[in-house]
Amino acid sequence: MLEKVRSMLSEYGLPGEFWAEAVNTAVYLVNLSLSSAINFSTPSELRHKRMADYSRLKVFGCTTYLLTPKEHRTKLDPTSKKCHFLGYTSGVKGYRLWDPLAHRDGMALILEEDEPSSYREAQTSVNKLEWNAHMKREMDTLIDNKTWELVETPTNQTLIDFKWVYKLKDNPGGDETRIFKARLLARAFLYRYLEELIYMRQLVGYEVKGKERLVCRLLKSLYGLKQAPRQWNTRFDEFMKAQGFLRSVYDPCVYMKKVNDETFNLIILVLYVDDMLILAKNQSDVDECKSKWKSAFKMKDMGESKRILGMEIHGNHEQKRLWLNQGKYVRRILDRFNMINSKGVWTPLAANFKLSVAQCLTDAVEKENISCVPYEQALDSLMYLMMCTRLDIAFAMGKLNQQRKLNMWQQQKQQRKLFGGYAYHGNGIEAERD
Repeated sequence: MLEKVRSMLSEYGLPGEFWAEAVNTAVYLVNLSLSSAINFSTPSELRHKRMADYSRLKVFGCTTYLLTPKEHRTKLDPTSKKCHFLGYTSGVKGYRLWDPLAHRDGMALILEEDEPSSYREAQTSVNKLEWNAHMKREMDTLIDNKTWELVETPTNQTLIDFKWVYKLKDNPGGDETRIFKARLLARAFLYRYLEELIYMRQLVGYEVKGKERLVCRLLKSLYGLKQAPRQWNTRFDEFMKAQGFLRSVYDPCVYMKKVNDETFNLIILVLYVDDMLILAKNQSDVDECKSKWKSAFKMKDMGESKRILGMEIHGNHEQKRLWLNQGKYVRRILDRFNMINSKGVWTPLAANFKLSVAQCLTDAVEKENISCVPYEQALDSLMYLMMCTRLDIAFAMGKLNQQRKLNMWQQQKQQRKLFGGYAYHGNGIEAERD
């Protein structure tokens, strides 16, 4: 073990004060390594009764970049800090990092697995072929819709930059496979002409051969432009009203249209950016609406809705039941904060849960240390769960929100184990369906 620690520290010239981090990392790696003494299995597999996960492994001491939250930097400040990797954390799914300039170490949460933040990262990803295929699909859509035209670089005109946005999404079918999404910031989800001239550089990796000196003059709106939301909203609203739909005065994302039906005489459409849900009594009304939309917009019919905004949609036509739940979302929360194996309970809050002014932070060092604890991220994740399907945890969330500034991480960790178990066992929202 000493040889391992010595080599780990010397590889990147780390000071000896990090010997404890090196030992912890070495032990962590030993537990993930095959051993002939246990029939070429790993201690981790014997302990947890499942295959070891190697996706988190990083080289001890390697250079890493810690994202600086927007609220802690100005527009001109760097978006990240250069740090060194110091191992793995317990209690949450994250890494330990060391900032040499600040002379302190801290913790950083892990982002979604294999979600590149740039085109360069996508080209070095293990899923390079998948990302490239979806970028090509995105480019084909933009070109087919004549989103821009190539022109000579104009004088006295600022060229806007572009950025690829990558996302791994849950499969609407309900299985564990993830869906790759690649969008140009911002993708043309609307095909409406702009009211001013905007120019953009050609995309790296997609320059037109022989025309590399030319730039793109945007003809239609893109994600990321300040005009994009208004352009899309105006275009869609005009189209829906032309089809006889009325916009709800209570929610501008809801449209309704009357039809001749004695039991349910409405077609209801719910819009979220460029995702739509449609509800109607008769399938023929749904099909007619889809046909009209396809004539005006390039859209993909996903069939019967199974999932929307992290909520799973379930129905039983024979029993006339319709219900929502977020079981997969809860599992992702527990996995993110390393509590997937925590014991679940059937009550949202322990009876002996108490808050006290004496628990408030007073020391500056304690406040600095608690700033690295992801307690607020955990609460925010549960808040979305409460707002969507789990209204029954509202009281517990109110109590937990009162202690956002309290130095109670270990107590909070235990409380979140119980709370997470309760949320996992719940059933979500259910309603009768006619």
